[in-house]
Amino acid sequence: DCEPRDAGVSPLEGLATRERMREVEEVIRALSTLEQAVVEADLDEGGSTSALDLATRLNTTVGSVYAARQRARRKLLARCPWINEMLAEEGSKNGQTT
Repeated sequence: DCEPRDAGVSPLEGLATRERMREVEEVIRALSTLEQAVVEADLDEGGSTSALDLATRLNTTVGSVYAARQRARRKLLARCPWINEMLAEEGSKNGQTT
């Protein structure tokens, strides 16, 4: 393992994180080509990429981008329910309510 270790993370926590990332990567690989492109663009952006920009870049419609994003999120949450828990924790840390 050549990755730097975070002093505040136990080996068990690091393993759990790597397993979760593998799980997310598997789900993304199983998505349609459009769903993958939308998810990857959103991950690169650190949030939702403009549907208009994506539609132009991917030669599709804005509606198709919205639909692909929704389907991809639904599939991710179905296979990785811990994502909702993580988002809820993040929101509560930032003073947001879900």
